[in-house]
Amino acid sequence: GDVPAPGVLLPSGVDREPTAHEQREADDLYAATAAGIAKYADPEVAAADGYDTANMYGLSFHAENATYKADDAILDPTRPETLVYAVAPDGTPVLLGAMFEMDGIGVAGPAVGGPLTVWHAHDHVCFSLTPPAIAGLTSPYGFCPAGSITMPITNEMMHIWVLPGVEDRFGDIEDEWLADYLEAVAVRR
Repeated sequence: GDVPAPGVLLPSGVDREPTAHEQREADDLYAATAAGIAKYADPEVAAADGYDTANMYGLSFHAENATYKADDAILDPTRPETLVYAVAPDGTPVLLGAMFEMDGIGVAGPAVGGPLTVWHAHDHVCFSLTPPAIAGLTSPYGFCPAGSITMPITNEMMHIWVLPGVEDRFGDIEDEWLADYLEAVAVRR
């Protein structure tokens, strides 16, 4: 959408069209990432490579790889820090894309595609401990739900969505579009 969701921090900047060079860079990053993570459509392959795919659930399951989070590589299309899955209505896990993450809080990610590849962070997010997941935003009084802790701000991150037909390859996936896509995937199987 035009306005970021609550808890999402976007860098300020001028809204503009990408240059031809930025468009090429974004297209190249997308193609390399789609090719680099294609094998992870099978969560067992992802788990064998160190991604935490245990207890996958929901429409935005983030499977982290602790080794890749600590390797100092930035935007390596074959080694994203996190893979993102959804579980289709029939229980089939579907690879949605990759999430790249910067090493430290306040460290800006490289916007190789200019306005197409915008990094973001989250503020005042509550994380549940079991299972590890986003549990919501802190209340106006600064509290998180029981069993979760607050993160005042996260590292910058960027998602690349590899689903065919996704409208914004580097932004958000609309919930309704994703539900329709997952229903279609479940019907084809």
